[in-house]
Amino acid sequence: RVLNQWVSTGNLFEENDCSYANNNCVEAWSPRNTWRRNKANHGSYGFWLGASDQNVLVENEASYNGLSDGFHNSPHLPDAGHAGIVFMFGPSSHTVIRGNRCLGNNGAGIAAIGDLQTKGQKWRAFHWIVEQNTLADNRWGIYLRHVCMFDLAANRFERNLLANVERAENTIGVVEHVDTAGITVPPRAKLAGPSVAHVGQLVAFDASESRDPNGRALTYRWQIGPDEAGSAPKMAHTFHAAGFYRVALTVNNGLLSDLAWRDFYVVEDLPELGTEEQAADAEPRGWTWNDVGSKVAFANDAATRLIGKGSLRAHVDPYSGGRVTLRFTLPGDSVGLTGKTRLVFWLKTRNENVPAWQDLNPLVAFIGPDGARLQLTPARDFLSAPTDNEAREGWTYFAVPLAGSADWQPSGDKPSAVKSFEFGFDSWGAPPLTVWIDGLSLK
Repeated sequence: RVLNQWVSTGNLFEENDCSYANNNCVEAWSPRNTWRRNKANHGSYGFWLGASDQNVLVENEASYNGLSDGFHNSPHLPDAGHAGIVFMFGPSSHTVIRGNRCLGNNGAGIAAIGDLQTKGQKWRAFHWIVEQNTLADNRWGIYLRHVCMFDLAANRFERNLLANVERAENTIGVVEHVDTAGITVPPRAKLAGPSVAHVGQLVAFDASESRDPNGRALTYRWQIGPDEAGSAPKMAHTFHAAGFYRVALTVNNGLLSDLAWRDFYVVEDLPELGTEEQAADAEPRGWTWNDVGSKVAFANDAATRLIGKGSLRAHVDPYSGGRVTLRFTLPGDSVGLTGKTRLVFWLKTRNENVPAWQDLNPLVAFIGPDGARLQLTPARDFLSAPTDNEAREGWTYFAVPLAGSADWQPSGDKPSAVKSFEFGFDSWGAPPLTVWIDGLSLK
């Protein structure tokens, strides 16, 4: 289970037997892992994969979990229910579940559940394929709650007590394909296109190289961001605001499906302050830090970047374990704040400590040439719980309002101009920290 946002990806788990676990036979919270022909039977749950985006489960067993005469801890589905395969309490975008056997579970064979507290407003289980699974003698074959863009096909249902497919609440874009031609092999989706674009740029996505192994014609299903949908092999889209977006593609050959996706970043064309080849600037200008128990090495990172030639990387080693503040002092004149309303930047972090961050992060401050200091404190820890789950390993976009907001509490005196910026970070432990900042600008 990932507790410090440092994920483990690209793993293949094949032909392991994790049955008879007291709680979860298999538990993971990381993206892009593949589970093939494993056994996860007779536990409280078979596979618990909350916060496991982009996972693939093929030909696994997840049966007889949560039985009253066996292990049945933490019943989270309705009526004290469990599940063979469940994704809940964490996002699960771009998921493939194909050819699994889920028999006799005290609850669901397969369960996909979005955010319960906000009824799916914060996040839904998004962009799934569930096909060719055997689902028998469960209470529900498939249980769906707060989900979006699901393709179901060729699942074998037998004797599920309450429903084969339970659409419990807020199920958007769920398609159940009917077999009319004896199709047994899925197509292969292929998506060409960038992962980064600028605000206002027309971006082209191309799925025309997707193929069916038997030459069948394909249909296309797109969702780009929260709104844009399409059904052609190619899509063009203009993003009008900076931030993170999900690009989802499903191709279907008349019955079976395959998917492809992009984690997509939209950046702005703004002059950067301190994050474009300025790591080597020496005091009293440039980057420094204020924690005497820590040492920070600043570098220009051309390999890890979103904007320009590189990002600013700050590696904190040794790290005291307290709040370390990174400060950038402008090399020339101070920058006036007239007409400026927000400080914007992209942030990426790596924290080796478990459970990672403490208190509120990041703290942001503006210091004027006369010493006036305005601090913006976030209402919650944006690093422990990033707005987008994918930001655990990627980038988070921040637009900090100088006037404050419900998310950012101002304190101190707002300077008329800014000479320095500060960014504060605090971890529970003292292993090294690495922080990347890119696209730092006022707008």
